[in-house]
Amino acid sequence: MKCPLAGGYYKASDTESLFGVHDCLKEKCAWWNKDENWCAILCIAKELFYISGKLFEIKNKLPSPEFFKK
Repeated sequence: MKCPLAGGYYKASDTESLFGVHDCLKEKCAWWNKDENWCAILCIAKELFYISGKLFEIKNKLPSPEFFKK
């Protein structure tokens, strides 16, 4: 049996986001999220990507390290 997670991919740019799994078994797979109608692993990846973006924004708003040395 082919693993639906083996060919997973996530691609994002400023203009588009693309999530998918090659040869996904969908409803037949144990990782299928019925509420989202999507692969649970890719749901997690999407949320982590969003969180990392927010953390990057916070990091950019922090003052420089020299500020704290005063």
